Amino acid sequence: MTLALLVALAAAAGGTLRWWIAGRLDAHRIWPLGTWLVNLGGSGAIGLLGGATSAGSAGLDPVWLVLAVAGLGSFTTVSAFGLQTMLLWRAQRGHALSYAAATMVLCPLAASLGYLAVA
Repeated sequence: MTLALLVALAAAAGGTLRWWIAGRLDAHRIWPLGTWLVNLGGSGAIGLLGGATSAGSAGLDPVWLVLAVAGLGSFTTVSAFGLQTMLLWRAQRGHALSYAAATMVLCPLAASLGYLAVA
């Protein structure tokens, strides 16, 4: 299999998993729990992967490209986070603030913990 095909398959898998999780947990909720959990879990996973592969030098490493860039890149949802925060802000500012704060504080913490777990 070529690297391009592996990247495409990993991106398809990550995007499909994100769609499945967020679709079940975001529906009919004020706070987008599924998107938040996807971002939190993806941040932890990329921290683990970064610690295991020395992410600072992983830029073009095929394992990094497939797992981190394609798989986790399509799994996490920063663009959805931005849109959902804006929509929450329009509807309920308190929920928007709590959602944005929890994401911005806990996702980097999850990445750090994942990294430290294997570094």
